[in-house]
Amino acid sequence: MTGAHRIVVGSGVAVLCLGVGACSTTMEIAITGPLGSPVITFSGPGGRAERVCLDSVTVYEAGAPAPRSPIWRIGNAEAGCVTVESVTYGRAPDGLVTREGPAPLKPNTRYEFSGGGWTRGMPNIPWYGGGPGARVIFRDGAWRSVGS
Repeated sequence: MTGAHRIVVGSGVAVLCLGVGACSTTMEIAITGPLGSPVITFSGPGGRAERVCLDSVTVYEAGAPAPRSPIWRIGNAEAGCVTVESVTYGRAPDGLVTREGPAPLKPNTRYEFSGGGWTRGMPNIPWYGGGPGARVIFRDGAWRSVGS
């Protein structure tokens, strides 16, 4: 490929990325289940659970002083991502490895969950997960959103 062709192709990709929201999108995260093993579910527009191509999940204690460290973090072992609809805290899906933790979760403590991966659509762009359901506290036997 000549230098001129590379510029044209590269320019087309840049224009395409601008047209799809700066080459990334967001997914909502919902937390459900028991205190010891909450389930992290990913959803797109409309709140419908979706299978995602996941390459990382990180959990922080929201009130921890800076610099805070993750209490649980999983990431890809290779260059790929794994397709999942949900992840259970403390259990890395096949294809992802545990990088930190997991630390035991405590009631009445605020936690912040986040994730990331790839859309696997056209174009294949990165997604980042969070949203109002990603900052939670376990109180009265259930995970409850605490907003931002």
